Amino acid sequence: MEELEVEKMSKLSIEDRFIKSENALSKLREEFNYLLFTNSDLKTENKLINDELEEVKKIQSLNSLKMIQTSGEELKKCRILEKEVNQLKKEVDAEKSVNIEKVKPMGIYSVLHSSYKQMKGVQSVLNYMKKGATNTTDFNHLMRNVVKHPPYPDCTPFTLSAKETFVLRSTLHLSDGDMKKMKKFYQNHLGFDPLASRNAITDLRKEIDKSDNYEIQIVPKETGKKDSYDSVQITIKDLHKGISERIKDLYDNGLLLDSDDDLTLCLLGDKGSEETKICVSIENVANPNSPHNLLLIALYEGQDNEKELRNHALDVFSLWNDLSEICFSDKNGILISKKIKKKVIGDLKIISSYLGHQGQASLCACHLCELAWSNHGSKAMTLEMVDFTAPFILRTLESYARDAKTGRNGVIKGSSPLLNVQPVDFAIPTIHVLMGIFEKYFQSHINAQLNIMDRKDDSDSVTLKQQKKDLTNLIKRESEAKDHADSLNLAKEKAHSAATAYKLIQEKKLRLLKSPSLLCKSQICLIIHMPKKQKADDWITCSKCQNYFHFLCSSIFTAEMKASAARQKDWECNECKNKTPTDLFRFSMMQYSSLEVEVQVAYDNYRAIYEERMQLENILYRSTGENRQKMEQLLTKMGCDAKTWYQSYCGNQVRIILRPENVNQIFSILPNTETNRKAKMAMIGLSEIMSFSNNQYYTDQDIDIIEDILQRFLFNMKSAFPRETLIPKLHLLAFHLIPYMRRHHSWGRTSEQGIEHMHVHYNNLKRLFFPIKQLTLRATLILQELTIKNWLFDTGVWIE
Repeated sequence: MEELEVEKMSKLSIEDRFIKSENALSKLREEFNYLLFTNSDLKTENKLINDELEEVKKIQSLNSLKMIQTSGEELKKCRILEKEVNQLKKEVDAEKSVNIEKVKPMGIYSVLHSSYKQMKGVQSVLNYMKKGATNTTDFNHLMRNVVKHPPYPDCTPFTLSAKETFVLRSTLHLSDGDMKKMKKFYQNHLGFDPLASRNAITDLRKEIDKSDNYEIQIVPKETGKKDSYDSVQITIKDLHKGISERIKDLYDNGLLLDSDDDLTLCLLGDKGSEETKICVSIENVANPNSPHNLLLIALYEGQDNEKELRNHALDVFSLWNDLSEICFSDKNGILISKKIKKKVIGDLKIISSYLGHQGQASLCACHLCELAWSNHGSKAMTLEMVDFTAPFILRTLESYARDAKTGRNGVIKGSSPLLNVQPVDFAIPTIHVLMGIFEKYFQSHINAQLNIMDRKDDSDSVTLKQQKKDLTNLIKRESEAKDHADSLNLAKEKAHSAATAYKLIQEKKLRLLKSPSLLCKSQICLIIHMPKKQKADDWITCSKCQNYFHFLCSSIFTAEMKASAARQKDWECNECKNKTPTDLFRFSMMQYSSLEVEVQVAYDNYRAIYEERMQLENILYRSTGENRQKMEQLLTKMGCDAKTWYQSYCGNQVRIILRPENVNQIFSILPNTETNRKAKMAMIGLSEIMSFSNNQYYTDQDIDIIEDILQRFLFNMKSAFPRETLIPKLHLLAFHLIPYMRRHHSWGRTSEQGIEHMHVHYNNLKRLFFPIKQLTLRATLILQELTIKNWLFDTGVWIE
């Protein structure tokens, strides 16, 4: 009974402990519920803990029953179980403390208006992810799985749209094969493809493509050898449609500037490589000189003269002349109409072709006014003779039509302007004017000064033109000296051959021939015994016996001897003079000895002229001079390739050289003379004028300042280069720049820079599609690329 009582008491003690455990478990369950409400991420973990506790409770109940039966051993198990429960409680407490330290929920992201709160929320999410992904590898793997399993069906933050993918493909010039490789690469390495489907890109490309608005023709092109080959001619079908679609895109994307009442359109034309291109640019944009702003309206293989422009692009010019306003609909379908202002831009050659002007070589070389002057010959007008304030008569379309009847004022007789645009709206070309003035005056002056410093002779030629003339004279003298030396050398060889033949005939080692018929009447005709190169010889008539003799058989060897004998009226042959073969042999040997000395002197003179010519040529064209090398090293530091010094500079190189700091460095190499100081001042003046050839708009007050700068520049030009002739490009700058700026309030807002740059893009496309032999298909693909570039520019997604 006592043992039963003891067991009963132990059972009651165990039950009390179970009750305490149950109470502890209930408290834990309440804490778990609290954690479930505070942190949704612990739900799964709490559920697992509850299930585990339930299992523990069942195990405890079973163990309690067993302990009633098994006594001491069960007590030990209960103690162990109690320890496990305590350990589990400690773990739960630790987990609770850790959860308390975790970040609070971010809240609704759209409510976080400030960027600071948004970044704070993002940082809280990153901190939560870093608790589980404790290293870079785990974090990358977690992020990729998050991307592959978005929480919403239409959630694609890491996938480019069809438009974005198309822009990527177009700007990087990726082919369809390249796109396949990229999509496969992303799928293999990221586990997902961020690019849009190729079908979506193709559909967008078809929507953007405007090549159906062009007519592509295959025309025969003559080579000048009664032969021909096929070439492509491209013309736009509907000019209004092509421009209005572009204006609509610019307007819808907020890129159309200063277009409240009207738009300014510019017609640009130029020949680049084999093709002449005619384009239209829109000036009411931020960067009107971009090549992607140019809408191609005509292209053909040939020159940009009046004849070929009329043959290949007359229909396009008619469309341009008929264009007066542009109509388009905005995003809301409201019809908008804008009037058109027109400009024409190009180099002086194509501008003259547009107007029917004879060009810069005519007496009236300017296409904008009727001033006449000569820029070549003895009557050339030099800068010291020019009156830059002289009045002039501006040309108009009416004056061109009037002068075309008679061919006056440099207008081609019977011509008619291709464009219905007044000459005052023909832009002053920025690049060609600046380059032409620099090359004519400053580049020539700098080259001439360097040549004077590097030349070792006593020449007094101070200009590059005079130095080149010196070289031309040396080349002529060298050629004459070479011919004279070769002629004497040939005469010496003939004298030696004649003496040898006479000697062998006397010694009877050479048989004297009496035939064939080419033998002359000489007792011993040597012509048949001469080497092949000496057989051809002239004849002379004896005034006494009236017989014909070879000069060679008459012992006449040099050109001077032949000319002297031919002028004598009473010249007698050797037979009439009774000359014996011995006499002829001695005379020939004497002539040979004399000619040997003359030949040596002639070749020494030739070598002296040759060395002088080579030295001057090396200085002028091969940069052998010490000062020339210094200049080229300086140009290399500026970013100008020294190899182009004797060729035409590109526009960027001229702009680099004309910077004031670079002008100072260039003239620091030249002698500090009065002439160089004047040239330096004029060159800095040109640098100032160049700074105004940008796309900025100028007020009337700004133009007044520019006019003062221009007048100072012209004064310095007259002082620095008084004997240089006036070229048409300097005439345009002096007489017509300010009136043009006062009319349009800009100089380089739109310039020929855009079409010069377009030549490069077109040539790249030609090389890209060259493997396509079908000319029509090749032209279509090029047009597609060009119109896509227009779309990228008009929508604002193009990045240069």
